[in-house]
Amino acid sequence: MTTIVFFHHGATLGGAPFSMLDIIKAADRSLYQIKVVLPQHGPLCDFLSDNKIDYEVWPFLVFYYCAPNKTFSLANPFLLNLSRLFKIIINGLINLLWMPIFLMRVRPDLVVINTSTPLLCGLLTRLAGIKLVWHVREIIAPAPNRLLKKMIAAIINCSANKVVVNSEFSRQDLISLGIKNIEVMYNSVDLIKFNPLISRAAMRQALGLRDDELVIGWTNQIGGHKGWRVLVKAAFILVQQLPTVRFLVAGASHEGKGYKGEEEMFREAVVKLGLEQHFIFLGVRTDVERVLRAMDVLVFPVTQAESFGKVIIEAMASGVPVVASKLGAVGEIIEADKSGIVVEPNDAIALASALSDVLINKDKAKSLALEARKTVEQRFNKEQNIPKIWELYVSVLNG
Repeated sequence: MTTIVFFHHGATLGGAPFSMLDIIKAADRSLYQIKVVLPQHGPLCDFLSDNKIDYEVWPFLVFYYCAPNKTFSLANPFLLNLSRLFKIIINGLINLLWMPIFLMRVRPDLVVINTSTPLLCGLLTRLAGIKLVWHVREIIAPAPNRLLKKMIAAIINCSANKVVVNSEFSRQDLISLGIKNIEVMYNSVDLIKFNPLISRAAMRQALGLRDDELVIGWTNQIGGHKGWRVLVKAAFILVQQLPTVRFLVAGASHEGKGYKGEEEMFREAVVKLGLEQHFIFLGVRTDVERVLRAMDVLVFPVTQAESFGKVIIEAMASGVPVVASKLGAVGEIIEADKSGIVVEPNDAIALASALSDVLINKDKAKSLALEARKTVEQRFNKEQNIPKIWELYVSVLNG
């Protein structure tokens, strides 16, 4: 029996953990023993338990270097007060003691790190002589500290047998840092779970939405860089033109430092502009595939480049048109004006105009939805993409 251990940097739900779950659920349990290690308890633990995936929680050190608003962020070293710095040092020392003990106890044949932030785990895995696949799901190059970027690149280069990214945009980001041995493996979606045949009327009724209401959806974590501020501004413009428009927000704030309060600020901004009757905050949903079917269009208004955008392909598979910011890997997912609409980031007027166009022009919306479904069937099909990842794992194990 081959033992594979996955390290993930948090316990909230989102594109990165769901992509990891897709990979794990495809494992042949007669050949592979899987264990997931998380730094804290959270909703992801419930998902792992529901899918009978072994996991344990240990507060290993996670380096948040990509978000400049985080208090615990190596992108903002001046925000690290002495008390916080002392805790980081102590946590790091504990990791140095715990990781070798863990590796000796579990004896993994392969370690898979999901996201780049568990840097110390990756380094200690390599020092133990264990094979490592590193899934980098963040955009690293914008981190402001040059020395930090060099350190990240050095650790990943010397630790990973193979680096996996989910877009060409992300690959170019890592190449710019000098990271080598990179493979592009696109995220994928379950075309049976996410499909246009799920009842629209039933979900609308369950959410208290009338059939004549126009619904714009959000199925993302709530963080400043996810674009909720520009969405609120666009919403204020839209309701003047389309009084029946509603906004479904399925998601919650990230658990990391600097994100606390984002959902509250989002809600306060909605109230401040008198839009509370137009917004429905659903929190974290485990039935996103059903919630999507209640929408007329999904909005992805990120203000910082992302390495992919799993929520985009979930909407596309569900037959829901997408309006997204022209940033990061969006251009690899959406063919502009054919399988979706792209707009300049942080432009509330352009965002409102694009959303209005999709809502009013039913023929255009239908055409976008049909082309979007074809796109995911051809390029982001779980049944085609996940086996390729397992082939890569096997090649590393046998290499």
